[in-house]
Amino acid sequence: MAVDMDIGRVEMAFTRQLEARRLEELRGELGYYLSAHPHPALGEGALFIGESFETYSLSVDGIARAAHGVDLASCLVKTGNWQHQILRKGQPAAIAYSGTRGDMRDSWHIRGVVVSPVAAKIDRAIQWIDRQRPEDKIEVFFFIAPAFQLQAFLLKGFSVEEVLIVLNPFRSGLLDEGFVYSPSAMATPLSTSKPAQGVTAPTASRK
Repeated sequence: MAVDMDIGRVEMAFTRQLEARRLEELRGELGYYLSAHPHPALGEGALFIGESFETYSLSVDGIARAAHGVDLASCLVKTGNWQHQILRKGQPAAIAYSGTRGDMRDSWHIRGVVVSPVAAKIDRAIQWIDRQRPEDKIEVFFFIAPAFQLQAFLLKGFSVEEVLIVLNPFRSGLLDEGFVYSPSAMATPLSTSKPAQGVTAPTASRK
């Protein structure tokens, strides 16, 4: 999935992009945020905002619908938030989360920055899409199933949907990270599994 780092342009496999002016706001705010919340892993070298993804949520009800053959894209719900790959020396180092300030729809800000190995997993998933679907015209959605702490990319083509698992921390061997599944093959085992304890879905609005 080829993304221009500066303006967020995607070729072939494409995803919805945050407005350029929003990205400029975030670039300016990133330095201020890290000054107030320093992290030793991000202390040296310039940082850049890489790929950005609108974040969708897949609820338990959405999982059940997908398991019964409903298009997965129609089961996803917008969270109103975005997440961004933070690059240091060209490598994924952290993830930034952004969104509006409450009801101030014209004000965009960084909600948090997390240094996590998930950034590298997302980067590997992007590279997989580049290698394995280089000529495919597919729309890419990044989604989280909060009840199972699962993160994945939906690859939506003209007539086919695929799910590339990015993170599945508790169910090794059920849905393996870095593997591709049909939506029903992804959703069916989850629909019969017990959700993680103490996990609730984020506030979301219908896509």
